[in-house]
Amino acid sequence: MVELVLYGYILHFLQGEIMIEHVDVLIVGAGPAGLFLAKELLGISNQTVALVDSGRSIKKRYCPLVNKGNCTQCNICHVVEGVGGAGMYSDGKLSSFPAGSGLVKLLGSEEKVIELNNYVLDPFISKMNNDGIKQTKADESQDSCMIQQATDNKLDWKCYDVYHIGTEGIIEYCIELEEDLVNGGLNLLTQTKLKSVEKKEDIFISTLINRRGEEYQISSSNLVMATGKASGHVLRNIMDKLNVNYSFNEIELGVRVETEREGIVALSETHLDAKIKTKMDDGAEVRTFCMCNGGYLVNCYYDSYVPNEKICTISGFSFRDKKSDNANFGVLVRQSFPDYVDPMGMQLGIIQAINRASGYGGTIVQRYEDFISNRPTSKEGLENNSIQSTLPEATPVNLRWVLPDYVTNHIESFLGKLSGLSNKLITKDTLLHAPVWELCWDKVHVDEHLRTNISGFYVAGDAIGWARGIIQAATTGVVIARDIHTRNKELVKS
Repeated sequence: MVELVLYGYILHFLQGEIMIEHVDVLIVGAGPAGLFLAKELLGISNQTVALVDSGRSIKKRYCPLVNKGNCTQCNICHVVEGVGGAGMYSDGKLSSFPAGSGLVKLLGSEEKVIELNNYVLDPFISKMNNDGIKQTKADESQDSCMIQQATDNKLDWKCYDVYHIGTEGIIEYCIELEEDLVNGGLNLLTQTKLKSVEKKEDIFISTLINRRGEEYQISSSNLVMATGKASGHVLRNIMDKLNVNYSFNEIELGVRVETEREGIVALSETHLDAKIKTKMDDGAEVRTFCMCNGGYLVNCYYDSYVPNEKICTISGFSFRDKKSDNANFGVLVRQSFPDYVDPMGMQLGIIQAINRASGYGGTIVQRYEDFISNRPTSKEGLENNSIQSTLPEATPVNLRWVLPDYVTNHIESFLGKLSGLSNKLITKDTLLHAPVWELCWDKVHVDEHLRTNISGFYVAGDAIGWARGIIQAATTGVVIARDIHTRNKELVKS
């Protein structure tokens, strides 16, 4: 075998044919974790890096639903996949500690998490130059009378620093970052899927499929899976094959609440992204997340969970400069189950049932008054509703037909408490959309450097199963980049 170094990449030759391209680090997933990992690594080392994503580059991502109001169920869902990750079509909120507090358990101290969060946040803030950025500071909101009102209603309100730059801000930053990375030597492979991984001695052999359906292989000394919610069974199968240690996570299922903007004003004036939660008698936790004032709803399609089949969930996003007449936010019920209960398998059956109930493989909706009365919402009832959804294709049904009783009962109780914070927050015409899910990832066992039990194999971002969010995912990317650099220096010395 002959080796040839070309533009920093090692090409292995056998009998005159190129067999495998080799890089020092292969990253799968170009969301915040993958992008910031590549950014940090290229900035501190001379290692070769390739970044793979099944979606398109940032400028080529185009969602017909977001841009024209019509979902065409694209072969690759641009809301979920592509450079920028699912965070590109989010509401563009950047939250720092104590948001993502699960990272403290991994990294060892609050001080380290805060330092890394700020390190990741600074480029965003500098790029935006505070132009159009809205922000809430934790120390300015925690003494609010609204938070005291939440306490009186037996609700806990989590305060943390948050910056709102909108979908436009995320896109603008990611365009510049992608260009800088490619110009800095990153080998960016878009519209490329990871099929399988093998480990031979200290090298990972990854089989990839490009947009033409052609298979080829890349070998790497380090492999980082930063695949986010789109990980599906692909990540689990790879971890099983490599004998990576992980455990099942808790289960989170719920709804997306859509209401009139006026109802959320008091909450958003107190905190831009109010995270309000309560504990139920059975130990379940119910919480709000991702509040979009003047936001929109969008369907998200994933093809990595069920072979030859897509599943659909619902999410919210908001523009910086374009607003709807509605507000939306998620409500999730987090429930622990015995260790033998596979949360991914349990949730998939429920989500598939909801998708079938929609009649088109999508999402469903119900008026709050009908939800409380346990009756399906009719098409006419939805058409005459005072709140018109930003996702008109959602099918009106009865959520209680398809969501587990523990989920619907806890949501009913929680929304009753939440209505005490604002008169127009929860009304008879408020809309409840489903399905919404989180924690659909396994909890990967890692140390404070985010190393797994398999040397050179890392899992980053949401896929690690410990914390979620743009800043939190990017933080894990930075930690892994620094560890790979440190390990490489140690190998060179030895």
